[in-house]
Amino acid sequence: MRGVSNVDMRTFSREDLLELAGRRSYERGVDGVSEVTGLTVDGDTVRGTVTGSLPYRVELTPPAAGMSWRRDCPWAEEGNFCKHAVALGPVHLFNVEHGVETPAVAGTWSRSATANSST
Repeated sequence: MRGVSNVDMRTFSREDLLELAGRRSYERGVDGVSEVTGLTVDGDTVRGTVTGSLPYRVELTPPAAGMSWRRDCPWAEEGNFCKHAVALGPVHLFNVEHGVETPAVAGTWSRSATANSST
């Protein structure tokens, strides 16, 4: 697997995550960063698995206007920016801020649940 320098990636901030999730989900998500595994990037899209009571796949894409995300947990399938999406964010941001290369893997999920903060 090749790595990717995260310097040129469009990204998001912790404040973006807080605004999208709300304080409660944000705090629960930050508590779950140790449960993030399999972090990969594909262009500007960050993917990983967050394991709580079950493993949930999460995908974050920071487009020019509004964040889009994919996830497979029940709370998020209702259109909410869930704690699992929050948990993935700080792990990615840590890598960007500290120059840690993230494996690059092309592809997407077959799951159709998506959301966008600009809609």
